[in-house]
Amino acid sequence: MSIESLKPVDGLDDARIIIDQIDPDRLVPGGTDTCIHDLVKYSETSTIAIVGITESESTQLGQWSKVRVAGKSVSFLPIARFSRSRRSQLLRIPHSLRLAMGLVRFRNQIPRGVLQTHRIETGVVVSGVVRPKSLVQFIHNDSTGLTGGNSDSLWKYLGFLYRACEKIVFRRAAQVVLFNQSDSARIREMYPQLTVAKTWFDPAVFTLGREQWKSSDPFRVLFVGRLESQKDPALALETFAEVHKRYPNAEMVFVGEGSLRPTIVRQANDRKIADRVVFAGALSRADVARTMADSTVMLMTSHYEGSPRVMAEAGAVGLPVVATMGADPDHVLDREFGNGVRVAVRDPRELADAVLLAAGFDPHRCANAVAERSAPVAVSRLLAAPTGVS
Repeated sequence: MSIESLKPVDGLDDARIIIDQIDPDRLVPGGTDTCIHDLVKYSETSTIAIVGITESESTQLGQWSKVRVAGKSVSFLPIARFSRSRRSQLLRIPHSLRLAMGLVRFRNQIPRGVLQTHRIETGVVVSGVVRPKSLVQFIHNDSTGLTGGNSDSLWKYLGFLYRACEKIVFRRAAQVVLFNQSDSARIREMYPQLTVAKTWFDPAVFTLGREQWKSSDPFRVLFVGRLESQKDPALALETFAEVHKRYPNAEMVFVGEGSLRPTIVRQANDRKIADRVVFAGALSRADVARTMADSTVMLMTSHYEGSPRVMAEAGAVGLPVVATMGADPDHVLDREFGNGVRVAVRDPRELADAVLLAAGFDPHRCANAVAERSAPVAVSRLLAAPTGVS
C-alpha cells in the first residue's frame, strides 16, 4: 500500500465514494469485494474512492492514501483495523459495528458527495453520521433469507431491527440498487424508484473454455461457495452421492471454506465416497475459472441468494448449472434453452437427475445465456443510473 498522503477531501468532491468493510490489500473472492473490485475496474466515467478497513499495523487510520485496485490508483481511507478472517477475542464485535465506530470517529474526513454503501446497517450510519448529499444503497441479498432460519448472519436473530434499518435507509437514499429479483416487489412498495440489477462476470477472467462433455470424459461436479448453512453444502454432497451411484468414477469438488467443512468431510466418510470428494479451499477468480472449465456441471444448493455472480461466471465459461429455486432468483437457468436446470424441490435424487441431464448441454448455449451480463456493459449501465444529485 502506498503511503502517499492526501488532504481529507482533496480531489474527491465529485467522486463516488464506496463505504464497506473491505480491505483493498486483502480482497476476498466473491461477494461485495468482487462487486466493488469490478466497479473500480470497469468504471469509465466515475471517479471512485473507497472507505474501508485495514489489517496492517503500519497503516494510519483516518488518513487518505493511494492504493492499487484492479490495476488502478484509487483513493482509500481506512477507518478501522481488523482481520476479516483471523479469529481473535475481538471477533465477538461484529465487523459492521467496528466499521460504524470508525465512521463516527473519522466522519469529518469523508466528503459529503455521492456515498455508496453495500450493507443496510452501514447505510443507516452513513446517512445519519456523515449526511451525504446523495446516498446510494446497494442490497446484495434476499432479506427474507438473510433474516430466516437458514441464514448464517446475525440478522437471523434481529429481523425486526433489519426491517427498521430498511425503513430508515429508504427514507434517506437517493438510489437503491437491489441484486435480487425475488425481493423486488416488496421493496418497490416502500421505494418505488428501485433499481433492480443483476450481477456480472468479468470477461477478462471468465471466458468460454469448456469443451462439450462426452460420456467417455471424467464426470466432475463442482460446488463454489462458502461452506455455510445458507449454501447447504450437505445437500450438495447428498446429491453427489446419488450421482456417484450411477457414475462410480465421478468426482465432487468443493471450492470454498466455511464452518461446515468438518461436517461435510464426516458425511463423505460415512457415505464411503471420501476418496471421490476434493476440498480445494478458497481459490482466486482465475483458478475458479480454470476449475469451471475442467468440470462437467456446477451444482448450487443455496436456500437463498441475491443475484449469484458465480452462476453468470459459470455460464461465461460454458459450464451448465443445476440449482435449487433459492439459488436462482434471477431465473437464469432454462433447460429448454440448454444452459442449466432449476429444480423445484430440495431432493437429492431429483437434483442428481438434473445434474446428469445438464452434463450434455452445449457450452456455447451456456455462454450465450449470460452474454448480456459482461462486466463492461453491466457496470457502465449501473453507474450511469441517476443518483439524485442535483
